[in-house]
Amino acid sequence: MAAKAWVLLAALCLLAACDKDQSTVMQQWVGRSDAQMMSQWGAPDHEARATDGSRILTYYGRDPDNRNRIQCNRTFTVNTAGIITNHSDDCPPGWWQATK
Repeated sequence: MAAKAWVLLAALCLLAACDKDQSTVMQQWVGRSDAQMMSQWGAPDHEARATDGSRILTYYGRDPDNRNRIQCNRTFTVNTAGIITNHSDDCPPGWWQATK
């Protein structure tokens, strides 16, 4: 029984680490230009403009087995100077490893 508990605990720790990696990867773009990010990530799947002039860039997280199915969104806010100021995502933990 104790062995099963350790396996479960290890799996949960791995999932938490993957989620942290996801946030860390996105956080590294805050303070950098959108042009720098797009040179590595490519053009966003969707772009919108907020009333204050900032832009919201969204990259769709697609199912690796079915590229037409969107699983989650990774979003960056870019100020009027072209600098990334914020990020968010709704991707499940661990999912990040299979994509950008």
